[in-house]
Amino acid sequence: MKTKIQALVNLLLKLHKALLDLERTRYEAEYGPILDNSAYFNLVISHEDFKWLSGLLEIIALLDEESEAENISAEKIADLITNLKNLLEVNDNSEFSQRYQAALKNPEISQFDNELKTVISKLTAIN
Repeated sequence: MKTKIQALVNLLLKLHKALLDLERTRYEAEYGPILDNSAYFNLVISHEDFKWLSGLLEIIALLDEESEAENISAEKIADLITNLKNLLEVNDNSEFSQRYQAALKNPEISQFDNELKTVISKLTAIN
């Protein structure tokens, strides 16, 4: 199970990076180039255009933490996967959902989303 959770975390990290890259491109088109990594980091943690990704990052961190635990809690993993599925679910009222649905038009994001659904489905079948 540990290996499958780590695979999920790795896939989520790739998705998160692709979403950050997409958001950075949008940001730079509107405000101009980001001058250095420090400025980019500050934008990611504090600018409104990037805040929608914080829920995803929180789930990634909690899954990663749980995968490192000596005794993995199947209940915690199930709860985190449920939270992840709820986050990724189409919901027109959620800012994450609106932005994520727009991001899915990007082929790379769409591919990660499809892989993610497969991995989640396999993990859900185990529990």
